[in-house]
Amino acid sequence: MIMGENNIQGTSFAEVYEYALTEIDSYKLKILSRQNPALFYRKMFLYLQQGVPYFDSPIGMQEKLQYTKPVFNDGLFTVTANSAEISTEIEGFETVCAVVNDEIIPLSYDKQTGIITLEKTFGHDVTADIDFYTDGYFHTQLNGREMQILGLCIGFAWFKKFANDELDMKPKMKDSSFKIGSEFGDTNSRTSRMESLYNILQLQLGSYAREVGMTPIIFGTQK
Repeated sequence: MIMGENNIQGTSFAEVYEYALTEIDSYKLKILSRQNPALFYRKMFLYLQQGVPYFDSPIGMQEKLQYTKPVFNDGLFTVTANSAEISTEIEGFETVCAVVNDEIIPLSYDKQTGIITLEKTFGHDVTADIDFYTDGYFHTQLNGREMQILGLCIGFAWFKKFANDELDMKPKMKDSSFKIGSEFGDTNSRTSRMESLYNILQLQLGSYAREVGMTPIIFGTQK
């Protein structure tokens, strides 16, 4: 994989995702963040889109959370036997990751030409699954408190949409003592957890609104 710097004036999504991961109890996502950042960021943007509307206090916060979307692409490319070079013709991206036979392959990427050079060759033709990503960003600089709350919003959006599919949240049939009631209890547990997350989020929003005085904020001039 290769990761680059995105020279932006504002707050990159990657900064916010660090806060979101403290709220998201997903082993798969955390592994993906280390193994294939390009695909991880692409998936996380789905939750960010759903999470931003929850940050609706104080007045003017949604204005401050205006953002530019990330740009991404992907494709399957043939790697010729004993060759390390792939001409993708996909240019200008900041983060690029390649997977061959379920293995992450280190690489270099020329963003001007779209040429990728793998740090490994194969004795026969193989197919590389390559993800390209350039991060999105919020147009203003968010402070730590705001990123923490936004991370909670993203975590809540993740839980609400996909948590029921997580392996560790499905009822397990362990032995003959397992009963249908176990699934009912597990559903109640997930519902209680969602309500708890929502209540925590509301408390954080209320606390932050009080910190800024419950008044509209002119974010363009605030220092």
